Amino acid sequence: MAYPKTIDELRMWAEDNNLPLDDMRTYIGTDYRGAKAYGIYEDKETGKFIVYKNKADGTRSVRYEGYDQAYAVNELYMKMQERIEQQNQGNSYQRYAPTQDTPDYKTISRHIMVGCVFATMAVIIIVCLVFFVMLRRMQGPSSGYYLYNDTYYYCQGDDFYYYDYYNDAWYYADYVDNELIDNYTDYYESSGYYDSYDIMDFQDSGYYDWNYNNNDDWDNDWDDDWDDDWGNDWNDSYDDWDSDW
Repeated sequence: MAYPKTIDELRMWAEDNNLPLDDMRTYIGTDYRGAKAYGIYEDKETGKFIVYKNKADGTRSVRYEGYDQAYAVNELYMKMQERIEQQNQGNSYQRYAPTQDTPDYKTISRHIMVGCVFATMAVIIIVCLVFFVMLRRMQGPSSGYYLYNDTYYYCQGDDFYYYDYYNDAWYYADYVDNELIDNYTDYYESSGYYDSYDIMDFQDSGYYDWNYNNNDDWDNDWDDDWDDDWGNDWNDSYDDWDSDW
């Protein structure tokens, strides 16, 4: 089964994996107004899907607001995966955390060994991240919006399209400056549309290919990243409730 693309499917995925949504302070299908919360819901008046985070002081940061339910669901789904990984790392650290007792030589050696393991893991992660960044550069620009010389571009596959403000329409870009091609990361805005762009959503144009932009990212099963159902206590101190997302 593909990754969840609707709010109901996201809720079912969470239930199937026994995720403690209340402890996670994650509200699927609910416009929760309290502090420290992640959520997604559909605004019945506008038909838009809204993904949000309520910070520690109660202020709201909107991650996505638009009509693409699959994109909205994926934003929260990926964040939930990220938070679960943080919990797993935190729980692993707690299991190996030093005690308050006076350590003997065996304890010191064990702590040094654990430290070496974490250091090795950190090096591996850094190397993987560097490799991933290099690979992304070799693969070229990813699908999404770019802002170059006060003009919005959208990259889809190997093609660029530009937005014409005068005609309020998207057009295929027969020519793209080498500056944008060579340094595309400097001009990347986002993978999804935001109202603040004040342009037509590329998805509303005749050029947009939904299958191209989504199948590559959602071609795996829901359970690929899961060996067991969630069975640990949730510690919300691992969450950064002051950041926008």
